Amino acid sequence: MGQGDGPAPLQGHRRGGALRVGGGVENNTSFVRAVRSGTRLHAVATPLTRGRKSQLWEGRILDDQERLIAVGRVRLLCLPADDALAGEVPRVQR
Repeated sequence: MGQGDGPAPLQGHRRGGALRVGGGVENNTSFVRAVRSGTRLHAVATPLTRGRKSQLWEGRILDDQERLIAVGRVRLLCLPADDALAGEVPRVQR
């Protein structure tokens, strides 16, 4: 969250066709608690809406004691896998 949209998904499948996430349209992250270097963290992403053109996901970062460290929401632009955006087909870089 904030750093590459955290646990939000990069791609998925819908109604038998491939669906590509084109990128974050809006992102809001709240950092609740500080952690020390080496602290083990867990991320959980939950879809709030999954429409044809956009998805809204909530991500939560927890420590080993299940204390909330950060929470965020990201709205993602979704396109069919072969659709062009501004004349080019976007590719996910790893």
